[in-house]
Amino acid sequence: MRSELAGAIGIYGGTFDPIHNAHLAAARYVRDRLQLQPVHLVVAADPPHRTPPWLNARQRLQLVQRAVADEPGLLADDCELQRPGPSYMVETLADFHRRYPGQARVLILGADALAGLHRWHQHEQLPRLCHLAVLRRPNQPENQTVPGFSVVDEAEAVQRFRQADAGLITHLNNPQMALAATDIRQRLQSGQAVENALPAQVWQALRQMAPFIHS
Repeated sequence: MRSELAGAIGIYGGTFDPIHNAHLAAARYVRDRLQLQPVHLVVAADPPHRTPPWLNARQRLQLVQRAVADEPGLLADDCELQRPGPSYMVETLADFHRRYPGQARVLILGADALAGLHRWHQHEQLPRLCHLAVLRRPNQPENQTVPGFSVVDEAEAVQRFRQADAGLITHLNNPQMALAATDIRQRLQSGQAVENALPAQVWQALRQMAPFIHS
């Protein structure tokens, strides 16, 4: 019988521009459902597939650090800020492979990100670098397959993710919070209230970073 790995860690990448309550809800949910210890919230320093972020990388990292300061099993990770050039996830996963030998690596994605996975830099390398945990939306009931990844039922994922360090995909229900960073930025810039969408410590820090924001 194949022995299990030492454990499984989560990798939840994003611009977090800014981090909000839905990001935290998703990270907590996958952490608990898949027994990941810990989940690294990896701040994209120079995201190559979108317009430049509103806040700079150091500001976004600071907000993530504040958001997870009292969250057990959630860590702010600055590894992409330590590398020059575009923030490619394949390079981040290779870095995690070196940093955490003997542990499975679970990349947490939303269903929208999964649909664009084929456009990622060196995406064909992903099956040897990580498992995938995909948060599906209510209107996306089908479990999308991805070349190179074997589908695992949610009920078996905890065990199966520890029997190999990469190459499996499972689909989870997305905790429903109707929040998007784009909407939050628009509300901030137009002076609308956003306090209920952000952790209190993030809101306080954000007001200091962007003095034009109205209280």
